[in-house]
Amino acid sequence: MASVFRIEKKNITDPREWFKNAWSSELSESEISEIDDYYVFEDFSEELFMYSSTETWIRIAGDNHLIFGCYSEDSLAAEFIEIQNGECIREYRTYFDMPDNNADIGEVPGFSSWVDVATFVDSKLLK
Repeated sequence: MASVFRIEKKNITDPREWFKNAWSSELSESEISEIDDYYVFEDFSEELFMYSSTETWIRIAGDNHLIFGCYSEDSLAAEFIEIQNGECIREYRTYFDMPDNNADIGEVPGFSSWVDVATFVDSKLLK
């Protein structure tokens, strides 16, 4: 499973302190890296980010651009959230064992299964 989000660096001077304030959590099992104008946070505990509400992601993003993606091969599940200017512009959630919680709002990027989200996370969010 991979669980990662990117957030614009603007207004974030110390990513560890920002993370602690945003998530009310330390970074014990998350890794921070930088790609272009973004900080990238990867959760190795596989529990911190998945199943977070869209409202939580909007709060976390503030006025920064944020993209979150995660997937689980074991449970055939995936989530993708993109926040821009304080609004969710893309939400895709698919859960094999909880189909009532699936969501597909917005169009780009286009996803048709958890595999598409996994491909996006591995090829775009982590590079």
